[in-house]
Amino acid sequence: MKTSQSGFKWLLAVLNLLFRQNCIFCSGDRRGGGEYLCCTCFNDIGLIHTPICFVCGVPADISYNYPQDEFVCGVCRQSPYKFDRSGSLGLYDNVLRQLIHHFN
Repeated sequence: MKTSQSGFKWLLAVLNLLFRQNCIFCSGDRRGGGEYLCCTCFNDIGLIHTPICFVCGVPADISYNYPQDEFVCGVCRQSPYKFDRSGSLGLYDNVLRQLIHHFN
């Protein structure tokens, strides 16, 4: 079993050398990157980190330790949405926005 797995990895390495792997965003060479994006494009995605609003998922622009796990931003407190909770991998701009539009 291990021989077939190492043989498969070897075959993939040879195919990657023979056939250029393009980034689906910039069409540049993605060798050394992920399955679809090159390292540069992946790093350009603005990933969302905590603290975030528990309801809308927008990053909270606060510099202090928020006192509760279910932090709710001012916008959600003033005019509640008609859903319970939302979240996202990253900010809807630049690379992530164009990738989402590419797949629609």
